[in-house]
Amino acid sequence: MNEQDKKKALILKLQRVVCICKGIPLGKVLPAVRRSRTVEEVNRRAGTGQGGCAGRRCGPRIRTLLDKSQRLSKK
Repeated sequence: MNEQDKKKALILKLQRVVCICKGIPLGKVLPAVRRSRTVEEVNRRAGTGQGGCAGRRCGPRIRTLLDKSQRLSKK
């Protein structure tokens, strides 16, 4: 995969929707994840968890992102 294809793949990944109800993409959630310890903190910073499902769909995704982020920061 060349450099241009890698950039396109990254852009597509960052546009992937994490919070379906509010249409909030991964690119907006990741900065909040980096500065947060809990799903609730991410929700306040990124606006997730406030849609019709009240975070039942995006909450587990955000928890996974937080777990991965915390594991990476310990290395």
